[in-house]
Amino acid sequence: MSAEVDIEDNSCLLFTDSIHKATTIVEEYERQTCSRFISAACSKDFGKSAVALSIDAKKIYWNTSYNNEAGSTPYIIIGQKQLDCHHGKDPDKAKKAKYKAEKEKKDNPVSYLRVMPSKKVDCPAKITLRDVVYFTDFKIERDTKYHRQTKSRKLKTDFKSNKCGKIVRHILVNLPAINEHRNHPSGEEDGLTQRVDPNVSKKIDELLAEGINSVKEIQKHIESYVTTEQFPGQSIPTPSNRRYFPNKKTIRTKIYQFMIQKKKLSAIEQESNERISEEVVDNDLIACAEVEVDNALIACLEEVVDNDSGAPSEETDNNLRVHSEELDDDARAHSEEVDDDVRTHLEEVDDARARSEEVDDDTRARSEVVDTLEQATAIVKDYEERTLSKFISLSCPKDFGKSDAALNIEAKKIYWDNSYTKEETGSTPYIIVSQKQLECQYGKDRDEAKKAKLKAGKETKEDCVAHISGRGRPSKKVDCPAKLVIRDLVYFTDFKIKDDTKYRKERKSKELKVAFKNKQAVRISRHFFINLPSTKDHRNHEFGQIASPPTKRKQPRKKEQDISTAES
Repeated sequence: MSAEVDIEDNSCLLFTDSIHKATTIVEEYERQTCSRFISAACSKDFGKSAVALSIDAKKIYWNTSYNNEAGSTPYIIIGQKQLDCHHGKDPDKAKKAKYKAEKEKKDNPVSYLRVMPSKKVDCPAKITLRDVVYFTDFKIERDTKYHRQTKSRKLKTDFKSNKCGKIVRHILVNLPAINEHRNHPSGEEDGLTQRVDPNVSKKIDELLAEGINSVKEIQKHIESYVTTEQFPGQSIPTPSNRRYFPNKKTIRTKIYQFMIQKKKLSAIEQESNERISEEVVDNDLIACAEVEVDNALIACLEEVVDNDSGAPSEETDNNLRVHSEELDDDARAHSEEVDDDVRTHLEEVDDARARSEEVDDDTRARSEVVDTLEQATAIVKDYEERTLSKFISLSCPKDFGKSDAALNIEAKKIYWDNSYTKEETGSTPYIIVSQKQLECQYGKDRDEAKKAKLKAGKETKEDCVAHISGRGRPSKKVDCPAKLVIRDLVYFTDFKIKDDTKYRKERKSKELKVAFKNKQAVRISRHFFINLPSTKDHRNHEFGQIASPPTKRKQPRKKEQDISTAES
């Protein structure tokens, strides 16, 4: 960055040839001003050297704001990257406010002591990097509206035929002035709140790996590293800048993190060593068994050699044969036991993996597509058995699941999305003939108003004593929102489209309605789409327990009724 640029009161615009030089300029600016900027927005094609240029999707500029060429040269902006001051706008402000409101609604909210407020104070200072491409062969001498329009049309025409000529690419860096910072201290005071530089943090990790754990020694090494290696022959940052000179507390935190990571790695190494040692022990046992067999055979042979006749007797041969057979049987039995243990362990692992997969499938909502209503009913029953839940019918039309139900296209909406299809490509029209909805047995009480009315009527009667209910427990209905939906879908495969556009959808929909109106033969495919809720959808009741059937209400005895009537 040029030393003649006055960054105290005026913002400046610099031109570079590469993204690397632009990054160096930004780092130099941050070091001189003791500031820090973070990425806020970045275009997809920013800084890519092999990006394909597209004139049709870009606006052609002619003004000299971003033009360092002589005369008036057309250019386009491929992309740009915006860096905000680290004290700028808080992107998670709405999320934090929502979390705070939800926390205050709880009966006993957990509170934490916040030592310092957020550093986000809506500072407007920004750095903008623009990736600009100039077309120097289309430069105009007379800067008029007519000449600009004529050259722009010619540029677009030549660009389509790959005759755009010479192009020059630059990265424009727009640096803000220091006085653009607001609501926070700037200069050396701002360096006290900055995060440690990645290169300095990496150097601390290297020192810790070498065994240097003293805070003072690490500070000396960091000071030497920043002075001699990171900024050799350049202006050194101020000692108060925590980005390059971290304080003792930060270094202690790095030491603690390094020790925790070292313990985790040692635990992993210990576990792997134990596994290896178990394998070594098994190999040693096998080797010992082989050595015992060899020793037994050698002893038998020695007995044969020591025999007076010098030739093996029949008794010795029999003993040798029996002993070898016993050793073979023991070795075979031991290997079979090991094989059985390994097989049992693998079966247990497979069962545990299968159970975990079933639990994972039930803990999240999922959907399935089947061909018949019987298959759909079987899936629902299997889901109820696995999750220990029960669903009851909430709504079901008369023609649900009936194969001979007459289709009525005019009264149904034609869908084209792939929400209820198995297909990954293309788009097939379909209609929802009907749907059946089941709710959890602990769902909403549909007779709540009727029960309240009946209770109010009993309380107004004079002989309310004779109508005392024998109900000893509250209703099991607790407004659980868990629901299960089965949809009866009909697909029209003859009207499938490959290009998923609005025009083709509308055209095929009209053709489908005309075909049904004229009673033409249309090939259809019928499926049942099942939406299974997750276990987290259940609310206000203990999940995994099926309610017991209600007990019969006891009727008051006739004698007690007569006595109560006489007393009244």
